[in-house]
Amino acid sequence: MKGLPTCRTGGFQAQLHDGVAYCPGCGWEDKNAKALDGELEGFALVSPHKPLRGVLVRERDAGGLRDFLDEKPVACSTQLQLRWWTGQACAWLPCRYELDVERRVVLFVTLPSADGREVSASIRYTRELGLRWPLDKYDDTVPRYVDRLACRSCGSRTPNCGCAPERDRHG
Repeated sequence: MKGLPTCRTGGFQAQLHDGVAYCPGCGWEDKNAKALDGELEGFALVSPHKPLRGVLVRERDAGGLRDFLDEKPVACSTQLQLRWWTGQACAWLPCRYELDVERRVVLFVTLPSADGREVSASIRYTRELGLRWPLDKYDDTVPRYVDRLACRSCGSRTPNCGCAPERDRHG
């Protein structure tokens, strides 16, 4: 379906906050948004822009509605990395992207616990959560969580996770 607003094409209607409109797709600040008149006073059209990095944006493509991260499509079961505060520093934890029955994004992640065991959790996605593609696509400017007992591929401490050959799994 053509004509729907996207970050790239602009055209989202957004409420003005102190003269600034925020893109409902990715949260980008448009300080030069075109204000609307009449019944839509207090609203503006968001200008075309590149979606913010690290934010999932839902857009329509040839396959229908799809989420994009850094302008690349994300499919169910895709492995991503979630920014997490460890209490001392930011870390990047492996997570799995899924959609629930209402098409909301859910991230499945395994968190380390204080006693050395792992805790599996599901987290409903919001724009405040930082996501990125696996580390090999980025420079390592933020320290990531390193667990010497965990699988390098999926982050699990389960001895036979099955995602990589045994010799490549553990450090």
